[in-house]
Amino acid sequence: FASIENHTAREEVLRRHIMDVDLVPYTDACATFATIEAINKQGHYLVALPYKIGIFSATFVGVTAIPMVFHLPTIEWFNVWAVTTDVPELRDLETPLEVSIWSWNWMEPPLGLASFVLLCMQYVRGQMLNLGMKPYTGWIKAHRGQKLANAFPQY
Repeated sequence: FASIENHTAREEVLRRHIMDVDLVPYTDACATFATIEAINKQGHYLVALPYKIGIFSATFVGVTAIPMVFHLPTIEWFNVWAVTTDVPELRDLETPLEVSIWSWNWMEPPLGLASFVLLCMQYVRGQMLNLGMKPYTGWIKAHRGQKLANAFPQY
């Protein structure tokens, strides 16, 4: 099971390996494993920070984009605050789709640019993988693995 992405099984394999290499009982292997796990988690917060920022930012932008396109009070507020374009007649703002026709004039450029930038970044990542290069996640995993291999060369 350890070879099919079962993290718990992989942990157990490592504990058994520690028992075999150090010739210790299971409880001592668990203590050694806890030490390895603690060293592996050092600095995890900073390493995970770009992912957390990305998750928060994408969620925030994704949720706020909907009212910025379809919700008239939000669009009116944003128009006063940032856009200052002429407001269409009320008969042209009766439905969310009519509202979106007005708001799309200024929402299309940032949404289109964001979509294009994400597309380009996905393309670059795919080409990096094709060339065997390691994007951020691969680099972090390799760095953590090397740190553990240096700290515990016997395993």
